[in-house]
Amino acid sequence: MSEAQASPPRELWSSDRMFLLAVVGGAVGLGNIWRFPYIVGENGGGVFLLLYVLFVLLASLPLKMAEVAMGKGARGSPVASLRGIAVSEGASPRWGLLGWMMIGSALLVLTFYPVIGGWALKYVFVALFGGLDGLRAETAQSLFDSINANPLNVGAWHLLFSLITIFFVARGIRGGLEKVFKVAVPGLVIILLLLVVHAARVGDMARSLHFLFDFDFSKISLDMTLMALGQAFFSLGVGSGIFLNYASHAPPTVSVAKSMYLVGLVDTCISVLAGLAIFPFVFGFGLEPAAGPSLFFLTLPIAFGTMPMGNLVGALFFLLIFLAAISSSVGMLECAISRFKEIYPGKTLRIAWLVGGLCWLLGIFSVLSFNVLKDVSPLGFIRLFEGKNFFQTFDFSLSNIVLPLNGLLLAVFVGWVVSKAKAARYAGLSNRTLFSVWRFQLRFIVPAVLAVLIIFGLL
Repeated sequence: MSEAQASPPRELWSSDRMFLLAVVGGAVGLGNIWRFPYIVGENGGGVFLLLYVLFVLLASLPLKMAEVAMGKGARGSPVASLRGIAVSEGASPRWGLLGWMMIGSALLVLTFYPVIGGWALKYVFVALFGGLDGLRAETAQSLFDSINANPLNVGAWHLLFSLITIFFVARGIRGGLEKVFKVAVPGLVIILLLLVVHAARVGDMARSLHFLFDFDFSKISLDMTLMALGQAFFSLGVGSGIFLNYASHAPPTVSVAKSMYLVGLVDTCISVLAGLAIFPFVFGFGLEPAAGPSLFFLTLPIAFGTMPMGNLVGALFFLLIFLAAISSSVGMLECAISRFKEIYPGKTLRIAWLVGGLCWLLGIFSVLSFNVLKDVSPLGFIRLFEGKNFFQTFDFSLSNIVLPLNGLLLAVFVGWVVSKAKAARYAGLSNRTLFSVWRFQLRFIVPAVLAVLIIFGLL
């Protein structure tokens, strides 16, 4: 019997393939399309990519596999699964608090993610109506500023993105989330490939390939290493509880190890494709690869405004960002309501709208961070948060504190609290050598690198 035996029966994904699509959709988000390219640009290209792949294999994937194994084995929300497993092992039921921390991280993401998703939606329509034609640096800045200057304007797009997210989550696993992933994941890949082909035609693909795959080890620094480590965890969304929750709905035939390494491969390939779709435009049109977060909404629109079929390419690009954002946001909201669905079975519709509405309400502070409250630093009395508005505070807290801490505690739980027999059974690892390597990673490597990441992130 499942450790989450007090929970109602779980609605399962319709197939193993659908589960894989869901996990890929949860992993592939703004971390791949929005964050990865500009971080690569800021950190010298190929050698950063090499470090990123290394950290994915050594630390991120083993932890993601642990999250999925616990969900598939215990068949409950993050709270019910972790508390039930802990009790069955004779440990404290307070481990269920880690599940609440995961749910809290999902809620935190939803306070600022819809703002970025809303920007992407807005820019799709800007591009479709020819708004990118002839953009220069000053006009691109003016366009972005004009969108954000009016809180009702940016708030409307934030609201639309939030409503789309809530609508699909309220319809359940098969009636809602599966419909999103059947469209979003293949659509994301198709658009990426189309952009790569067009980038090769009109941009500088040769220089981009050198930038991404030439490994200049003299560029390695402590800051670059920490950024690569942080991106390895942020990109795959480890510690957010999404994958534990998704796995609790997995068909019994799903292989934890095979599915996780396949997802890791797909996630990394999509990050690389994003780079190949973006950097040819950057280099071909004389833009700055280290432009930072402004790369997408300030820098690339300049390239789109001067290239052949630029408005169509721009619309596809921003649609890509929207699909990446929505595929992650539905998973975050589904995780956030998972425990409440166990407490109040049969009330998914009401719970989704109540929790989603709360996230939207808190997200208004992120909306106002670009206009009315742009100079307000809510935690400015703490050195770490000096000068950070609400949007930046939410983002920094998630990336530098909450997700790494969740991951660290999960590694300790699976590596030291869960017995060998149960961990092997849940992970489906009958090969002793593979299991020993995985458990060693969880017990020693993952906690060490996450501890380092947390410490340096707080300095």
